[in-house]
Formats: sequence, C-alpha cells, structure tokens
Amino acid sequence: MERPVGLRERKKQQTREAITRAGLELFAKRGFTATKVTDIAAAADVSTRTFFLHFRWKEDLLLEGTHDAAERLAEEVEARATGELTIDVLERTAIILRDAQHAPEVLRLRRLAYQVLNAEPRLQGHEMVDFGERLRPSLVTGYSADLRSAGADDTECSSGILAGLTISALIEEMNVYRVSVLRDTVDEDLQKLEFLQAAIFANLRDAFRTFSTPRGAGVAT
Repeated sequence: MERPVGLRERKKQQTREAITRAGLELFAKRGFTATKVTDIAAAADVSTRTFFLHFRWKEDLLLEGTHDAAERLAEEVEARATGELTIDVLERTAIILRDAQHAPEVLRLRRLAYQVLNAEPRLQGHEMVDFGERLRPSLVTGYSADLRSAGADDTECSSGILAGLTISALIEEMNVYRVSVLRDTVDEDLQKLEFLQAAIFANLRDAFRTFSTPRGAGVAT
C-alpha cells in the first residue's frame, strides 16, 4: 500500500512536473540540441540548480517516462510478497501504468516527447537500452527465485533468457503505444493495446512454465 504523500513531497513533484512540461514544450518548439538547461529553468521559473536536483541532464528529462516505467516495474518486482510470481507482479503493474497514460495532459506531453525522439535517432536507441538496463537486474533476480521455487534446472541461464524475453516484449508494446500516441488514436486503439498486453503476458507465462519444468518431467498442457 502506498504511503500518504506529504506537502514537501507534493511540492517537489509539482516542481519536477513543471520542469518536465517546460522542457518538452521547448524541445518541441526549438529542437532538443538548441534548447539549453538555462532555457528550461527559466521557462519553469526555477534555478538551474533546482533543475539539476531533479535531472542529471536534458536526456533524463526527455526520457523520463521510459525511465519511470522501468523503475516502477523494477521496484514492484523487488517488493513483491513472498510466493508472488514475478510475472504476476509485472502484469499487474503494467496494467496500472497503461491505465495511467490516458489523461489528456499525459498524452500531450508524451506526444511532445515522442515527436522530439523521432527527430533524435541517437536518443531513441539510448532510450531502449536504458529501459532494459534499469529493469534487467530485478527481472533476473525475480525469475531466478521463482525458478528455484519451482525446482527448475539451470536457473541462471533460464532467468536471463526470461528477462530478455520480457524486456523485448515490453519494448515492442511501448513502440505500439508510441504509434497510437503520435497518431492521436489511443482511445480508438485501447482495445488493441489491451489485447496486445494480455497476449504478451500469456506468452511470457508459457515461457516461464517451459523453463520452470525440471528436465525430463515434460511440460503440462
């Protein structure tokens, strides 16, 4: 259960949101390279020191949505209850994250971020690599524990493969969502996005069952 957020934390989050909004709007208007941190700070009515308290550099601001998704998934996996499977936590959290993406302001800012990323191919590659790097350690640890509990063989190798499959599938889901955001068809595509997410986790569960079956035991159908 989430703890109540205090006034100080709310103000901190509001400042971060103001910086993010100012940065994305300036990136879309002037271009990512042409926009300086001082420009973003001025537009958000904060000091450059305050900017750097929230973001290490401009790239972090632009990729904040992807960073936050990876970190939220990782945190939920690490905090899962005893006996709860990693795949169950991932699916539950992915649904929460998906449902939080439909507010008009969220979609507007995501659209700005994706438009800027489309003009910065270098950052597109960095975005996906960073997503995987942030999430992978928690997935490997979580899947390893699940596989050991199931009596599986070679959990180190299997957990790495499962982590890779999970990251690849989630990135593909993100890419489909991105197209919908850029086309402004998220509401129309909602059923398709829900179906895709359900299919992804059904296939990941099949993969987990395969790897969690001890050698020679066969896979139940």
